[in-house]
Amino acid sequence: MHLISNRVRLFLLTSAALSLTACADTGIWGPSISDLTTTTGFISAFQPADQTDIFYIDSPQICCSAKLIGANRNTEIDANWVYIKGDMSKEADPVIGSGKIHCSDNSYFGFTLPAPDGGFISGEYEINLSIGGKHRADRTFCIQKEQSGEIPRIQTFIADPLNVTEGQPLLLKWQVSNANRVTIAPDPGQVQPEGNLNLVPSIDTTYTLWAVNRRGASSRSLSVKVQPAAAADADLEIIDFWNTGNILFYSIKNTGIAASVASNSYLYKNDLLVAYDYVTPLDPGQEKVDSFATYHFSPRFPSVLDSSTTSTSSDSVNMRICLNADAAFSESDESNNCMEHNFGPLLAVNLDRYAASAIWQSSRGQLKWPMTKETEDNWAQMGTGQMNKWGSYPDSIVMTLPAESNSWMQATIGVPQGNPAVLQSFDIPHKTKLSAMIGLTDDAPASASVKFIFGTAQGSDITYYPPVVINMPGKLEMYEVDLSKLAGEQVQFILRVESSEPLQQGSAVWIDPSLTQES
Repeated sequence: MHLISNRVRLFLLTSAALSLTACADTGIWGPSISDLTTTTGFISAFQPADQTDIFYIDSPQICCSAKLIGANRNTEIDANWVYIKGDMSKEADPVIGSGKIHCSDNSYFGFTLPAPDGGFISGEYEINLSIGGKHRADRTFCIQKEQSGEIPRIQTFIADPLNVTEGQPLLLKWQVSNANRVTIAPDPGQVQPEGNLNLVPSIDTTYTLWAVNRRGASSRSLSVKVQPAAAADADLEIIDFWNTGNILFYSIKNTGIAASVASNSYLYKNDLLVAYDYVTPLDPGQEKVDSFATYHFSPRFPSVLDSSTTSTSSDSVNMRICLNADAAFSESDESNNCMEHNFGPLLAVNLDRYAASAIWQSSRGQLKWPMTKETEDNWAQMGTGQMNKWGSYPDSIVMTLPAESNSWMQATIGVPQGNPAVLQSFDIPHKTKLSAMIGLTDDAPASASVKFIFGTAQGSDITYYPPVVINMPGKLEMYEVDLSKLAGEQVQFILRVESSEPLQQGSAVWIDPSLTQES
């Protein structure tokens, strides 16, 4: 006959070195124990998953749940699991398990008696609970000889979606087999073994599914994140702005769900504040046209050199309007408050005209212009890029890499001034981009893969932008980099190509690398 000698385990919410305590306020006073029941498992706060006084020799555990009422601080509760009669040996200790907890507040609590090796012994038993050495509650239960079968199986328990906005419903779906009772906490509570339900949680919530039968209990949890709903705010959006004569006009709309309050719009010229305009409140959906009537805007600009010269400065004026610039009220979206335009002649510089004066380097070292394939095994020149079905592109920058692994070549481009020439930086105006068509010549091997990289240099600080990889001879792609964040800065430009594998033949081609300013 197998004797049960395991000490009882305590399942509680928090733990300490000497005892485990779990408290859930009941709001009732008096040192007593109520609602003692035996169960196959617990749900939240140690409330019983079911109520049964029949267990089986192959049950994985036997649990009891009760409510402590009116407890003083650190009230000690003792539990003894006692054999009464049945198939146990007469020589065996009738106390088959014991344990204690300390609790400071009114609470649900629970004790668990795990199955010993070989299973339980059939018979009649009792759980006795006492406080301060005085008996307070007991309950009898029996363990039967027959096998109880398998524990419940949770096949599906999902929430769709797992991340919702406050007020948005989610679909809770579940499927359980071999269960007598299925419960989902914190809600909806007891449910059928299979089903689905729309729920609208208001805060982050963890849902726990409990499936119970005579054999025991299974559980599974999932957590749902709830994002706060968008505030009921106004949202001023600038739609457009333009000039009529010497006045700048702009169109605005309240795209929010609340009325705006009176505010000010600011006007900036080349990033300097030059004027402001009072904006009256707008109802949701209302649109209006306003103007900077006190600001004299002149669309007349000084004459500039034509595009065939080496001019590297812009004669345009950047005007920017920002709504609610004095932060008079909160908005649901502040990213649509500003708009800018460039008025006047815009910058347009072809960088290939500076190729001869650029600083040229490769993985082999410094290079000197002019370079030809007759004198160097890695070279660059102004030539024609033969690009298969795309055709021929004369006056392009053609770069041939050293025929070795991890090879590279680059040109640092600036404005040559003085004799001997020293490279000066370009002045970057507002709303400027760097662009070029790039590709590999037809004679490159089919396995070729080359990175084309734009870069900017400010003194010794070099920034390389995300590359574009060309791995098909004769193919052309557009490569663009937004330089808006560099407005007002002075930079030189880098055209760089890289290949990890030796490029035995073929060349990398830059077609019309340009610095252009948008209106």
